[in-house]
Amino acid sequence: MNDATDKELKRAQERALRLLGVRNRSTYEVRTRLERAGFEEEVVAEVISWLHHLDYLNDERFAREWVDSRLRHKPLGRRRLTYELIQKGIGREIIEEALQQVDSQAESQLATSLAYKQYGRMREPTWESVERKIYGYLTRRGFRSDAVRQAIESLRQHVK
Repeated sequence: MNDATDKELKRAQERALRLLGVRNRSTYEVRTRLERAGFEEEVVAEVISWLHHLDYLNDERFAREWVDSRLRHKPLGRRRLTYELIQKGIGREIIEEALQQVDSQAESQLATSLAYKQYGRMREPTWESVERKIYGYLTRRGFRSDAVRQAIESLRQHVK
């Protein structure tokens, strides 16, 4: 490599490390950000390889941490988590592996917990409007329809 390429590589490495310093990212995210910043494809490929070698980029770890973080801070259902990970360039096999911690029972419990929380904030006059709003809320968060129905049924039994 010549001096100009070495400088470009160094700049790309620094940029990538700054990105990873903010939060853990997928390979796709880092690659996209570096390309958008105008770095040559060859330089981007070399930086990505360097980051993998240092274990700073690991899509399996990223997916597990993403799911874990979302479940703790902004609970979402499997569908929404899958969608988010696809948007971050994670492959289907890695996504399925990361979502193993969210089995159908855990998802139903999470949906029920959110339904109770949401109900506590509501001042709706009729049960039908409560049910409609909670159904919409949980569905938008990516919960399966059977988990949403179980949550609403649990809430109905508790409230009535």
